[in-house]
Parts: sequence; structure tokens; C-alpha cells
Amino acid sequence: MFQYIDSKKEAMRKVDTAWLRMESPHNLMMITGLMFLDTQPDLATFIEVLEKKFLKYRRFKQLALQNASGSYWKTDAYFDMAAHVRRVALPGKADYRELQDYVSNLASTPLDKNKPLWSFHIVENYIKGPVIVARIHHCYADGIALIQVLLSMTST
Repeated sequence: MFQYIDSKKEAMRKVDTAWLRMESPHNLMMITGLMFLDTQPDLATFIEVLEKKFLKYRRFKQLALQNASGSYWKTDAYFDMAAHVRRVALPGKADYRELQDYVSNLASTPLDKNKPLWSFHIVENYIKGPVIVARIHHCYADGIALIQVLLSMTST
């Protein structure tokens, strides 16, 4: 009997599978971090940095998928950066409380499982300057590894 094997699948490590399977509507397994910036980033330049420095890690262009036989990574054939980068503005000159409310709403909203599980939100109108909110599912990497990835995107 012929068995089709999808060579584009990559088995997920057990620890990453655990993070993926732990998620529930009341326990979203994503890491949410804030980056406070000195100046407002140009959207095109920010996307260029993501493409060069963030997407050099192939995992971030892959879907985290599950089926009866296990969890695996598969390259997203329809990957679109526009689905992962958002530019938003808080009302007026928002204070820390308004920023917290925005981030809280984001943190309680699941990522779209039909896309790689990460997003960046460029937040404008925060009284102390622009902020980037990064949301990345824990199955992609642990917190320490993600710090290294995010630091690789910054300049000295």
C-alpha cells in the first residue's frame, strides 16, 4: 500500500509539543513582551528588520500543527508579513494605564492558528513614546531564547 509522506513536515520537539498542547481558551501559552523605543519606527524599515533578522530563523515562517499522530512544523506556503505586523494608536496621549489595558486585551486574545503564531504591534500615542508589543507562542521558543532573538533585532 502506498503511503504519502509530506517531506515538508518537521517533527516538533516534545517540550514544544507540550507548550502547544497546554493552550486552552483560559490559558494562552504565548509570551508577550514590550519594547519601549526612543523614536517612532518607520513601518517599512521595521518590516525590513523583521525580514532580515527575525525571519532568518525559519521557525517563524512555519505553522505549528497537530494531528492524531503528533505535532509538527510546516512552512506556511501563504506566509504574509502583513498578517503579523500591526500599527495601532492609543487614544490621544495615552498613559501607562491605557497601554496596560491594550496589552491586556492582546494577551487575552489567541493568535490565529492558521498562521505562524506570532505578531508585532507598533503602538503609537503612548505618552512616553512608541512601544512595540511582541506576541510569540511559547512553542516557538522559551523566554530566554526569545530574548536573544529580539536582542538580535536591535542596534547597539
